[in-house]
Amino acid sequence: MNTLPLVYQTKGISKRKKRWEAGIKKNGIGYYIGHFKTKLEAAAAYNKKALEFYGEFAYLNDLNKIEKEETVQCNKNNP
Repeated sequence: MNTLPLVYQTKGISKRKKRWEAGIKKNGIGYYIGHFKTKLEAAAAYNKKALEFYGEFAYLNDLNKIEKEETVQCNKNNP
C-alpha cells in the first residue's frame, strides 16, 4: 500500500456544501462512493474502495492525519 505524497492532502474526496463526497476512477470510469458527514468518513470509504480496486497498489489517504486535522478544526470552532 502506498500513501500520498505530502503535497496532496487527500485523494478521492471533496467538500460539497456541508457534506463530503467520495469517488474513484478505474479504467477511466468514475465511480460515486457516496456523501458523508465528515472528511474522515469519506476518506475511509475511499480507502476501502481503492483497496478493492487496486489492492496493494492503492494510494490511500492517511486517516490518522485527517482525524488529527478534524480534531484541531473542532477545537478551533469550540474554544
